[in-house]
Amino acid sequence: RCEARAGQDGNVKVGGWLDAAPGETASYDVTLKMENAALLRRDDAYAVMDGSIRLKGTGLEALVTGKVLLERAEIMIPDHVTDDIPQLEVVEIHGDRKVEAPAPTTEQSRSLPVDFDVKLESPGRLFVAGRGLDSEWKGAVHVKGKSPEMEVSGGFSLVRGYFNLLGKRFTLTRGTIQLGGPSGASPLVDVEGKA
Repeated sequence: RCEARAGQDGNVKVGGWLDAAPGETASYDVTLKMENAALLRRDDAYAVMDGSIRLKGTGLEALVTGKVLLERAEIMIPDHVTDDIPQLEVVEIHGDRKVEAPAPTTEQSRSLPVDFDVKLESPGRLFVAGRGLDSEWKGAVHVKGKSPEMEVSGGFSLVRGYFNLLGKRFTLTRGTIQLGGPSGASPLVDVEGKA
């Protein structure tokens, strides 16, 4: 067991067990509990969470379950995205000697199958701002299925907000962000505003 602070008033507790007997497949069961935990702290994103995540499995498969409550989150949309690509100086260390590229392998790397059943809920206080937008959202997301083909369902609805465009302020009257389909599928965004 271990415990750590996560933000000013938050904490994270981890507990569980691991059985790795020689000659046998390892098995484990670990639970992460969050209480008012500020686990995401960046300039462009901040989130405080409650809930628990459980990781259970063997060396052959794993199951991740849990429910996370997003107490407060702030997401900042950047004003601009840099397109600068740094130039790297190349220094040849083999002289005139030719180095052959490794032959491609036909064997695909096997990854550990992970089965997900995780719910994320936000009763509100999910703020998205930047590029003229200032808004609050609420909703729930459910991630279920085996990696990498997990299904993501749910969505978010607008609590309140406005958008500034060309010097005009639009009050957002309706908004939904609908998630659905396989991992990586684009969300459906529907927002309406009045000046």
